Amino acid sequence: GLLLVYFGYTQCPDVCPTTLQSLHGLRELLVADEPAAAATRFVFVSVDPGNDTQERIGAYLDYFDRELVGLTGDPAQLARLAASLGVMYAEHVDERGVRSMDHTTSIIVVDPQGRGVAAMAGPHQPRRMLEQFGQLRRHRMHRVEGFALLAFLVAQFGGFLEVLLLDRGFLAQADLLDALLA
Repeated sequence: GLLLVYFGYTQCPDVCPTTLQSLHGLRELLVADEPAAAATRFVFVSVDPGNDTQERIGAYLDYFDRELVGLTGDPAQLARLAASLGVMYAEHVDERGVRSMDHTTSIIVVDPQGRGVAAMAGPHQPRRMLEQFGQLRRHRMHRVEGFALLAFLVAQFGGFLEVLLLDRGFLAQADLLDALLA
């Protein structure tokens, strides 16, 4: 299946939690509408690796949906992955010294070859996203079992990232390919 990839950070006050809730709603609609769509993976990539630890990401994603996969890595890996998918992010500190992360708010659709093939811009409403995603899937039907697509995607960008496989109860730093294919 395809990947739906969202870049954000755990201390995001508004857009990230709203988008993650919408992704949860979309996943529920997909499974109810077409059980085969359960092969679609939903991935959250932290743009704040200095602050977002595995534990913090795990607790954050658990709140929204245990099927969400969380990724973080070192700044160079993150920059390469984001650039390859057309995602922008930057740290912002306002005049009072309050820190935040500016980031692309679109959900990136990634095909089995690791290419960003579409961007779902906000506002992210689950029913509308279901229509958009259905149109895209009808034009690009590909199948990859389990986490093979995720492994392929990340392997292109350094091969080693911290990964949270929440639906398998896995929460540790590991070699990505070993963890995904175990």
